[in-house]
Amino acid sequence: MKRPFFFLAVFLIVLILGFRFFVKENTFRAGHISHFSAYGGRHLAIKGTVTSDPFDRYLYFRRANTFVVKPLLVRVSKRWFPAYGSIRVTSYSESDVEYGDEILFEAALKKAAFRDYKNYLERFGIYALATISEKDPLIITGRAKGSSFRNFAYGLKDALKRRIEWLFRPPERYFLTAVLLGERQDIPEEWKDVFIKTQTMHLLAISGLHVGMIAFIAFFFVGLFGIPRNLKCIITILILVLYAVMVGARPSVVRATIMGAVLLGSYLARRDADFYNSLGLAAAAILLYNPDQLFDYGFILSFVSVFSIIYLTPHLNRGFHAERINRKTYWGGTLYYFSTLFSASCAVWLGLLPLTVSFFNIISPVSVIVNIFAIPLLFAIIGLSIVSLGAQLIAPFLGAVFAEAGKFFIAILISFLKLFSEIPFAYFEAESQNILLIILYYAILIGIIEYSKRH
Repeated sequence: MKRPFFFLAVFLIVLILGFRFFVKENTFRAGHISHFSAYGGRHLAIKGTVTSDPFDRYLYFRRANTFVVKPLLVRVSKRWFPAYGSIRVTSYSESDVEYGDEILFEAALKKAAFRDYKNYLERFGIYALATISEKDPLIITGRAKGSSFRNFAYGLKDALKRRIEWLFRPPERYFLTAVLLGERQDIPEEWKDVFIKTQTMHLLAISGLHVGMIAFIAFFFVGLFGIPRNLKCIITILILVLYAVMVGARPSVVRATIMGAVLLGSYLARRDADFYNSLGLAAAAILLYNPDQLFDYGFILSFVSVFSIIYLTPHLNRGFHAERINRKTYWGGTLYYFSTLFSASCAVWLGLLPLTVSFFNIISPVSVIVNIFAIPLLFAIIGLSIVSLGAQLIAPFLGAVFAEAGKFFIAILISFLKLFSEIPFAYFEAESQNILLIILYYAILIGIIEYSKRH
């Protein structure tokens, strides 16, 4: 079989969909945390381990610390019971909780009130919510019980966040913590609105685009030290794995990391990588680890967008006659680059059109043009920001210079997006579509492409 991992991914998708069709709800044995959330708001004592990187946010003008806990024991009516599963905890306590801490706290367990949010949490194995008030006890009974690698990754993330806070002021600081570290809760609503209207929210959410940029930058800087090619590839793969863990290992990041590792491995072995097979390997790995990711919006959008780029871009390039451009000259090479970027932007727009309508109820025709210029601007911002963070350790003045350059490009990007968002008919609101219409759309799109290939 030419593409075993691609067909394995297709097989797993069919298998999971078939299973979900016949099995409507998950059932858990005794001790699962979902059973304890039925105690009607009673405060329970819970002992467990923090399994995520806690992050701060402000709710109702109060500082809240949010993290995920894996419970070990739950006390009900003075009796302790073994427990398993995951709890999303929001704490207003002054205790500074870190990844890997063993904690003991009291809180009422409950389920998410809204169905979509409940389904979203369950896809990540979270079946209960808990809120710890300032008056509720929260005791740290042990430190650093988690993975040493994850402890290192989260420690590095905290160090980078402090450097960003030192070099940048809001709102540029919030933009960089979003595109570099995956924390976008502080992005101004005005900026979010601009990204939504131009259908460029993928620039704010850590995805394969960002991982690809990090890989390119890492490969370039590692090469400056004269390191041999094979070792350079291995170091870049390790940096990608570290980065994936640091930003939370979202499906889009895991997909891009696996594909990046496969491509670098092929480069090491001096063999051509099959993009469909690499994409299939990434999908199969994620679905084998957590089948519920198949129903996650991030997973769907990530894989459909990459598949659209791989499948549609070559045909659109031929349709736009990009292959006739003389790439040997400087201007010819530049024109070919932008024409290919335009084809890829069109491919993503066509591939995601019914999904963006169903998920976000919006159509933005200007996004095809906007992405051609927004993606290079984002690359410049990320590159300059990384250089400024590194330079600040050696020469603070030099770090400040690169930081100012990064701020300049952020201002250009935001102004550019605002300009396009204000164009008449830049975006349209639309109603969610029936699944049969979505299937029909993709069938027609693939039919047109396959027909054009044969004629």
